[in-house]
Amino acid sequence: FFDKNKLEESKASDSRPKDMKVRFALLLLATLALTASAGRFDDEPATTTPSSSSPSEAATTNVSYEPEHRTKDGIASHYHEFDSPVIDILWCGKRQEVVFVLTDNFTVYRTDDDGYEWAPLHTNFYQKGKKALADDEEHDKDVGKVSRMMQSPVDSQVVIFLGTHGVNWITEDCGREYHALNHGRKINEYQFHPTERNWGLAAAWTMCSDFEPDKCQIYKELFYTKDLGLSWDFAADYVVQFSWGIVDDSHVASKVPKERIVISHEPKAKGHQQVGGWNHKVHLVRSDDFFKSSKVVVNAGNKFLLSKDYLFVAYVVDPATQEVGLTLAHREENFDVFRPVEMPMKRLNEHSYTILDMSEGSIFLHVNHYGDNSKYGNVYISDSTGLRFSASLMHVTRDAEGQCDFDKVQGLEGIYIANSYDSEEIKKLTNGVAGVSNEGGLRKGKATNLDNVKQTFITFDKGGIWKPVNAPMKDSKGAKITCMDNDCSLHLHSLTYQRFGPFYSSENALGLVMGTGNVGYHLSNRGDEVNTYLSRNGGLDWFEVRKGSHIYEFGDHGAVIVMADDQNATNKILYSWNEGLTWESLKISKKPVEIINIIIEPTATSQKFIVYGRMSAGESDGEIVNKGVVASVDFTALRQPQCKGVDNPGDEKSDYEVWSPSNGSTSGKGCLMGRRVSYVRKKRESECWNGEEFERATFIENCECTEEDYECDVGFARKSIGASCEPVETTLTFNTAKKCVGSYYEFSQGYRKIAGDTCEGGVQHPPIRVPCNHSGVVGGSGSYILLLLICIIAFALFVNYGGDNVGKLRDMWTNFQADARGKYEKVTSGRIGETFDELDDLEDTGGH
Repeated sequence: FFDKNKLEESKASDSRPKDMKVRFALLLLATLALTASAGRFDDEPATTTPSSSSPSEAATTNVSYEPEHRTKDGIASHYHEFDSPVIDILWCGKRQEVVFVLTDNFTVYRTDDDGYEWAPLHTNFYQKGKKALADDEEHDKDVGKVSRMMQSPVDSQVVIFLGTHGVNWITEDCGREYHALNHGRKINEYQFHPTERNWGLAAAWTMCSDFEPDKCQIYKELFYTKDLGLSWDFAADYVVQFSWGIVDDSHVASKVPKERIVISHEPKAKGHQQVGGWNHKVHLVRSDDFFKSSKVVVNAGNKFLLSKDYLFVAYVVDPATQEVGLTLAHREENFDVFRPVEMPMKRLNEHSYTILDMSEGSIFLHVNHYGDNSKYGNVYISDSTGLRFSASLMHVTRDAEGQCDFDKVQGLEGIYIANSYDSEEIKKLTNGVAGVSNEGGLRKGKATNLDNVKQTFITFDKGGIWKPVNAPMKDSKGAKITCMDNDCSLHLHSLTYQRFGPFYSSENALGLVMGTGNVGYHLSNRGDEVNTYLSRNGGLDWFEVRKGSHIYEFGDHGAVIVMADDQNATNKILYSWNEGLTWESLKISKKPVEIINIIIEPTATSQKFIVYGRMSAGESDGEIVNKGVVASVDFTALRQPQCKGVDNPGDEKSDYEVWSPSNGSTSGKGCLMGRRVSYVRKKRESECWNGEEFERATFIENCECTEEDYECDVGFARKSIGASCEPVETTLTFNTAKKCVGSYYEFSQGYRKIAGDTCEGGVQHPPIRVPCNHSGVVGGSGSYILLLLICIIAFALFVNYGGDNVGKLRDMWTNFQADARGKYEKVTSGRIGETFDELDDLEDTGGH
């Protein structure tokens, strides 16, 4: 039990460096929370301590640095070595002027001069922590160590440092002053209030010392504070997950009480708390008065996710099979009314969910149908209500923690990139049965590494149609890229395989996307086959910018790109002022460093970068000990001019152009999501600065509708990439009580316009409309309506799916009957159209 707790805590506090490049998917999981020229260096680096550090503190934290280096072009860099590798970085202040670094040895460092000096905070924390634990000699050595840094969403100068034992620290001025935040026991989780600066929630596990001998009970308790931790009050115990019940001021304006707290817990539990797995005795509870009173809102609701518009809850359907369901409530109804989501594949069990994206008026949801150890699941997209989901992309890759190879191209509407397993190869590997068993092996056939059959796809219409990624025509050395036939495409790495950098974009570097991968039929994991690629038009076209894998970052709204080799130790970084046409190298250290990541302040608008990595410090007890390395690089003083001509983009003398994202269709109108959006951006060949205050102008006009403005409706799906929408299930049910709208029944032809799409005219897929049977009983005109209805639907299916399905339509015709309530059902198993091969296989084998 305790080992598992420690493992989960380690997962929560461990920040994987490359993952900082990617907005982590929010999880609903059983075991997680819903789960230029190079400059010359001096011969020897100076080893000393920053002026703000005491000798004892420096000895404890072992800081060394090389003096400031400037190239002949004025680029400044500062190099520092820390006690251990960096695991987290946090920017503080209104202008992001202060930076904190957390190392693997639980030590925090601070700089307020762009990384020229770093002050270790261990001694400061230790001295203040000792006062808070004056009588606790047992854990004296742990005082001053930090496991996590958290920043207030209300006041960017407020940062809490969670300690490794009981004592925590808080600063209200970005580290000029600190005071201890003593809860009395180790805080495992903390959450700031979204609108109230001084409010917070904290969870801590009980300890055996809290109980009489032989009566130890270990469970998670929840406390709240209204004074930034000066005092604490108890809220609930046996807590699985907790959150404030609002996300921003808009919820308060919608009359959601700012005091609301939402938790999932087991109210009648005794003894040790169950850890891991779905528990039907855990319920979703909320309180609007700090738990003076509370209310169960979803029975068996284990995990939840609160967003601006929705409250998602995963509830237990069957504890034995660990099957779950998903329900949600809307902000418009004060999150009071919960409704189950409607999924198109009712024969597939649901074991966990990952909310992938909610940024464009609908929801991308990844569902794991195959158990805890499954390497993939299906991605579905909702309509504008968030309740009705249709299939978007099958076999999308996931890892054991629920992270998925799926990301939005930031700053552009409707463009997403995802990795999925080749469906045809899965069928071959599994002898026709798609899925991975709970033991991690394949259900049939010999065990095979599925990672060898990953493919990358891109959508320009928010999941309506997914396409292979266009491969570049030439490599970075100008050689033509050839394939044995014309079937190859570009494949890119992402989160689930972290050896290489993931595909990455930034909202303030509009249209730029970078990634590592290869051209071929499947994604390669071999280092000698992986190269670095860049797109400057939102993922439509790509070119290879460098051989080998690199890690990368954008600055100054994309005007400068910085990258480095992330597979081999190096003392150089590369930078480009023309979006990868040419690259210059910059030496950042004397010794080679294993560079882990390159990052910039969150808005990606400055010209100051942080490069961090590690290098060997020798061995201890037979194990290699690594030091942390941080290099701060400032391009501000580089002799590049300010960009000109933003008011007349496209002019020959202007450094700017007008660009419209496109899906590459032959219409050439540059439309996405039913509209043409034109942006002002820097020309590629213009080597100049945008400046942090640069504001990008946009122009919008609606387009004529095309097939790419539609997605499959509920109950329909594409059998293959780019195919038409066909029925999924083997039965159809027409319930007139539900279908009658006004004077007509409406039956979908299999398509619906994508939520948020604003196209006009052009291609239309309206529902089939049939006059209502107001009598509610089949007879007289009712029989005529039934006959007319079946004829219309049969004709529509024939038009949509072709003459090959005439036999199936005959089955449909002969297998309808009417009951006395006017409900028409297909009562035999004759199929209408073809279903997913995956579903056919599962049905034939009884699998799920």
